[in-house]
Amino acid sequence: MYGIHMAAVIQILGPHAHYLRRYGVNPEEDASTAVDKLNDKAPHLAALLREIAQIASFSNKQFLNKPLRV
Repeated sequence: MYGIHMAAVIQILGPHAHYLRRYGVNPEEDASTAVDKLNDKAPHLAALLREIAQIASFSNKQFLNKPLRV
């Protein structure tokens, strides 16, 4: 079985992740779980976090595919 690594909210938002505690989101949980929790209480924040997570995962893939220059 394969697993996909989803970044934690705190890895994406940094210290700003703690502001999501008021919506029941733990900064240490993965972004997809946080988006699910935010969909009911704060859909605008869910959309924002989803978009940032997608951009962050895309930029990490680009970074990993580039050859290292030493």
